[in-house]
Amino acid sequence: MNLKKIIRIILANCLYVTGLLSLILWLRLRNKAVVLMYHRVLNEGDVSRQTIRNGIIVKTETFKKQIGFIRRHLKPVSLKEFAGYLEKKIPFPNKTCLITFDDGWRDNFLNAYPALRENHMPAVIFLSTDFIGTQRFFWQEELTELLASIRSRFSEDKELMETQRILDIEGILRIIASDPRDLPKEIDTFLNNQKKKNIAQIRELIHSLKLTCKADVTSEKKEPVFLNWDEVKTMADDGIAFGSHGKSHALLPALNAKEAEEEIRESREILEKNLKGTIDAFSYPNGNFDTSVLKAVQDQGYRVAFGTERGYVSKDDHPFSIRRINIHQDMTDSTPMLMARIAGLW
Repeated sequence: MNLKKIIRIILANCLYVTGLLSLILWLRLRNKAVVLMYHRVLNEGDVSRQTIRNGIIVKTETFKKQIGFIRRHLKPVSLKEFAGYLEKKIPFPNKTCLITFDDGWRDNFLNAYPALRENHMPAVIFLSTDFIGTQRFFWQEELTELLASIRSRFSEDKELMETQRILDIEGILRIIASDPRDLPKEIDTFLNNQKKKNIAQIRELIHSLKLTCKADVTSEKKEPVFLNWDEVKTMADDGIAFGSHGKSHALLPALNAKEAEEEIRESREILEKNLKGTIDAFSYPNGNFDTSVLKAVQDQGYRVAFGTERGYVSKDDHPFSIRRINIHQDMTDSTPMLMARIAGLW
């Protein structure tokens, strides 16, 4: 545990026991809503066995406690209720909260859904339709595993020294030389830099690294990592809402207008066909959008769209650039830390 986190824990607990944290939270959410953004909910053993980006994980036991806190201390609303406040420009009730999940990981069904159901908690899950029911996974996960594999082999295989030039060009030597405690942060930084490239360039990098470093990492898993249609329909029948996260999880501003429109339109058509209902919400992959992408989402008939910029939502906010707060284990592993995160302290 680093010094920064220790200081945050001490501060959060001090504010919590004095009651000041509750006051700050109330002031922040007066006539406003907070939209919480989750990704993956994993059991302790799954977290330790896998190479996963820290910024998208909450442990199952932590998630259960968070849902209990939200039920007791915030005002959870459904997607339909949330959209209604924005469309009618009605002030949100104090401490309104909407729970969202991006990507549609299978652990949303296995680990998150039971806690949501037990607490009668509304939520919305955004799905990338190309991945539903498949064993494929996103390039970010493939590249994360690839980098971890290269790092673990580098000091053991002298032949890998011959790959130094390409590794240095791509900035991967920094990852290889990093302290194990800093590895997740270094990989996250590397992934964020890759998002400036188009998908063809990223795939070429992955292919080159696999060949050059002889890394045995596949773009598919033996077991499905994303929800299948039966799981989606089970949750939908129980009141969980679903929205579009595009078809291929492509970063929409990097596409031409026709490609972006197809991602936005076809994903909605697939969801509506399978769920036999209207899909009202869109979540921009990686939170990336510009004015043309925003207009394309509007033109396709969605009611609301969510980004990843941090902040709260008020009645006058644009319904197609909704801010959210990312919730992950490192920042929210206790009630005081969760409250501090929602209160915007960090």
